[in-house]
Amino acid sequence: MKRKLLIAVSAVGILLATGCSRDAEYFSKMKSIHQVKVINIGATTVGKTSYTEIEYEYNNKKSEKRFADHEDNGLKEYYDSAKLFKKELYLDLVVDEDDEIVVAALSKEDSSNDTK
Repeated sequence: MKRKLLIAVSAVGILLATGCSRDAEYFSKMKSIHQVKVINIGATTVGKTSYTEIEYEYNNKKSEKRFADHEDNGLKEYYDSAKLFKKELYLDLVVDEDDEIVVAALSKEDSSNDTK
């Protein structure tokens, strides 16, 4: 009985270790991009999956990335409001190895300008 328990615990430990190393590898390949100027935020559908796309300018180069998932947490509406008031929107992005956005957040410098 003790031997079976030891084998089971060892197997779980090995599975956790390999899973953690894969997660660590995934997170180590992510990169942060700070202070990107948003040009446009739109939506697209590939097959049955909807994506939020962000077109932005960084270091005087235009680029486009998309959310790996369609949940943009109101970012599109915030962008539309900023456009309405003729304000520029700046974001900080975290991008995975496939160049898909994992996290998009308002830049501190941009959000501090709006609190007057």
